[in-house]
Amino acid sequence: MSIIRVLALVFLLAVHGSTALAASYIQTDGTIVDPIQRRTGGAHPYSGPNLEPFANLSGVDLVNAELIEANLTGADLSSAHLGGSDLNFADLQGANLAATTYLGATSGTPFYNASTDFTNAYSGDFGVSPLFDPVAAAWIFVPEPNSALLLVLGFAGIAAQRRGA
Repeated sequence: MSIIRVLALVFLLAVHGSTALAASYIQTDGTIVDPIQRRTGGAHPYSGPNLEPFANLSGVDLVNAELIEANLTGADLSSAHLGGSDLNFADLQGANLAATTYLGATSGTPFYNASTDFTNAYSGDFGVSPLFDPVAAAWIFVPEPNSALLLVLGFAGIAAQRRGA
């Protein structure tokens, strides 16, 4: 009888750890977008480029969201939570945030890089508020790997040249 209980417990834990729930979101124009996958057991409900342009992400918790290269053109991010104080941040490296609104009304400090597109992204309402500046908002800039490598090689070259002189 105890072997059956152990097997049942293992089965329940395995099923619970891999359960996928469907979630959807509403675009700013009111269109409901097909479900995106939400995996239980630690994965964030918003990962990858599944989110589409004009998503209404107002008030959404995007801490730990992997939005690398996501197309969030025209999305509404008012009151979205993008990061915490415990090194859990939304990753917006290479994301398309063109014409996104209310970036200045978000909380947290997500990651971004030189490939993140902020063209006509606004701090508040589209066309009314100032354009969004990630540096002024203290977002965390992640340098491209090639840039970091060139910087390290440059310092190594300078150090080698000084030794030779």
